[in-house]
Amino acid sequence: AVAHPEDYPHDANSLYYKYFFHQQHNRYPTWRDAVSHCSTELQEVWCEHLVNLRVDIDSTNTLKP
Repeated sequence: AVAHPEDYPHDANSLYYKYFFHQQHNRYPTWRDAVSHCSTELQEVWCEHLVNLRVDIDSTNTLKP
């Protein structure tokens, strides 16, 4: 668990976050889940950046291909 400002995304690759999210939602998180609590503007920036890196933001496989 890495401390980060509340308005920043979670690290979808963090084992702590993956297991915590799974415990709450009975599935593993996507990058879209990790940014869902952020402002719309920040979500757009993060998602665009991840897509440019060829990351499937809707996949539970959060690692870059």
